[in-house]
Amino acid sequence: MPDGDRRFRSALINQNLVDFIDQNYPEARKIATFASLPYEPDLSLLHALRPKVEFCYPLVTDSCNMQFHLVSDSTSLIPGKFKIPEPNPMVHPPILLDDLDLILLPGLAFDVRGFRLGHGAGYYDRLLDRIPLTPRIGISFSSQLLPHLPNEPHDHAVHTIVSDQGVRAAQ
Repeated sequence: MPDGDRRFRSALINQNLVDFIDQNYPEARKIATFASLPYEPDLSLLHALRPKVEFCYPLVTDSCNMQFHLVSDSTSLIPGKFKIPEPNPMVHPPILLDDLDLILLPGLAFDVRGFRLGHGAGYYDRLLDRIPLTPRIGISFSSQLLPHLPNEPHDHAVHTIVSDQGVRAAQ
């Protein structure tokens, strides 16, 4: 996707997401988000759109787990494992997973049931095992929404998918 198109579609996703959160989770104050890769929606606008919300980013802590850290400025992230920008644990304080009000999840693709295709390492599935009641929102370009993805018993579906074309509840 050309960079200008990505920026435009990402801006639509940010606005759709803010509208959805305002309508459905107006009390959300700690939101787990992610630093996007070049083919994913860029959510960095959320900091400006919702300055009173505390955004938390994942840090890969070992071969199979993530921990979230409070980040007030997404430009302060540093290259981490897999070259994905991550919080610096010396600068960004860790948060308790149970303190998260919402979790935003990236994916290579999502299906209408809310299942996601990640990179295959299972980081988010293991994370979601630890916070099963936290509302999960998949973030995707509309071109990444598919009718069906294969899934396994350990896979967790998101509850809602926000794209550049709007918001849809997982079915």
